[in-house]
Amino acid sequence: MNRIALRIAFPALAAVSCVAPGVVFVEPVVAQQSQWILVGGAAQPPLRTDHALAYDAARQEVVLFGGWAGGGPWLGDTWTWNGVAWTQRSPAFSPIARSGHALAYDSGRQRIVLFGGSAANTGPSAYLGDTYEWDGVNWLPRPTVTFPARRRNAGMAYDAVRQRTVLFGGELVGGTLSNETWEWDGNNWAPRPSLAFPSARQRASMAYDAVRNRTVLVGGELVGGALSSETWEWSGLNWFPAASAAEVGIPVHAATETGRSRGFHFLAQTSFFLIGLDLPPEAKMPGDTASYLVRVNGNTVLRSVGNGGPIALGISINVGDAVDVIGNWSPAGAGSSTARNSVGAAVPGGGAAPFETVIEGVAHTLNRCGWQWDIGDPTWVDWGATGSYLAPGPGPIGRVRMHTSKTQTAAPLQIAWMPATPFGPRIAGLADGAANANIMRAFDGGSWSSWFPSGVSLFGFKIAHDGARNQLLAFGQTSGAATAVLGGTPSAATTVGVGCGSPALQFTPQSGSSPILGAIARARISNAPTPLTAVTAGFSTATIGQFPLPLPLDGFGMSGCVLRHSADILGLPVSPVAGGYEYALPIPSQMALLGLHVYVQAYGYAPSQNLAEIIVSNRLDWHIGDM
Repeated sequence: MNRIALRIAFPALAAVSCVAPGVVFVEPVVAQQSQWILVGGAAQPPLRTDHALAYDAARQEVVLFGGWAGGGPWLGDTWTWNGVAWTQRSPAFSPIARSGHALAYDSGRQRIVLFGGSAANTGPSAYLGDTYEWDGVNWLPRPTVTFPARRRNAGMAYDAVRQRTVLFGGELVGGTLSNETWEWDGNNWAPRPSLAFPSARQRASMAYDAVRNRTVLVGGELVGGALSSETWEWSGLNWFPAASAAEVGIPVHAATETGRSRGFHFLAQTSFFLIGLDLPPEAKMPGDTASYLVRVNGNTVLRSVGNGGPIALGISINVGDAVDVIGNWSPAGAGSSTARNSVGAAVPGGGAAPFETVIEGVAHTLNRCGWQWDIGDPTWVDWGATGSYLAPGPGPIGRVRMHTSKTQTAAPLQIAWMPATPFGPRIAGLADGAANANIMRAFDGGSWSSWFPSGVSLFGFKIAHDGARNQLLAFGQTSGAATAVLGGTPSAATTVGVGCGSPALQFTPQSGSSPILGAIARARISNAPTPLTAVTAGFSTATIGQFPLPLPLDGFGMSGCVLRHSADILGLPVSPVAGGYEYALPIPSQMALLGLHVYVQAYGYAPSQNLAEIIVSNRLDWHIGDM
């Protein structure tokens, strides 16, 4: 069996060792770098803040309503996103223009519920307490006997098991903050007292955890303007705190600290090493400066003070060489404390080091095993392996992320349920702020984990999980209105070549069963002469052992048959269906699998058709995506 370059979560695969002289290294499961991708082109809804988004599963589109045009009017327009473009809708009935309203999708009744908001900045008339529902065509007013007091900036989510829309908090008339819990059953609002509950707040974000059947509330603005870093969960009967405050916050300004990679070794034979050093795009601001010092075995090979732009350095390193990266970030005008560069000199006019400085080391080698850390807190490290090319041949990439500050504080998050995160199905939270807009968190019910998507930074945004395309959709602003999706990796199922046998064994992807994270990819096998039929899977179309691919199998007694991929996994079972057999591949909801190619061929026992009495199908190529 060929060595597999990436250990993934399919049960049939096991860890693969990579051996350099004197070293044995086991590749871990690693998440592919997530990326925010701008979509939608120039046809964006007008720029706004305090709008609301919700995904309409029945109609497979994201709905946007209202907001404030930032110095301009309050907005009462309705837009829908179909995965490709925004369309402005023209409902016959619509709520009045507003901002700070709450939206949630009621999957039981296939309606989007809207409550409250603000029709002006100040005064009693600014606060709204009406309820509307979107049926895909119109907003329908839903007057009720009982209802929450008028408010804006409440949190709201739909409990799919109990079939209730849950609302918490918000700002009431006169500026008072609420700690009330209300539920909407489709006909009426009812208050829901609890033995314990979050303190009064507005702008908390809420989402429903579909794995644990809990409504999750995060953060919010407390009395006096302080930002909360609490996480609470609603069981349907009571609220209870779910995670420590220290785990929820986003790193912000902290005392100056010179960051280090804390020592790592490159486990490979002599290699060409390129190190690209940069500040994280979510944090870099005009006027910031950064300094870097790179040492190999204690000897300085690079010293730089500049604006934090990427730098490339080509050096040769060997197995066991220790590579140190030391870095510091000095933000422009961030304070009066002294920032020091990588060689210890004070930076004139420097300030506190904010956020988590991220430094990436990128190594290209033809004989790569990976990075190994000899000291340090492993939670400070985010390292991975993805494909890359450097003449004269291919070489994976190793990334090192180094954090200069571990200080945590509260920051507002926008959260949504996301079946595919680097950690599996999670509540996903995105920091709502210009400087933090690429820092994401994932909540598993006990703690928050973080990852750092690359790509565009958004602020003033709202998010929703687009279930039809399995993407996190954000609408906000960069220099203007912008729409972005997290991930955006298309899936694909294609066939290559033809099978052998009479009639030829055929492998065909099934419509509606694409290789998407969290779904099941299915393919139909036809013309199998006997029930003794199985599937072989692989991850390479270049070689199998010492043989190049495709490999004719005539010499193995299978005349006219061709092996078209590496046979990494043998004997995968199939199930009988009408007209043949079916092979089904469940794909875990793990972003580490995004972009992976899985190649499969079917084999069948075929008495008297050739010497080996085995026929082989065409090849099916599955490219795993999230849409």
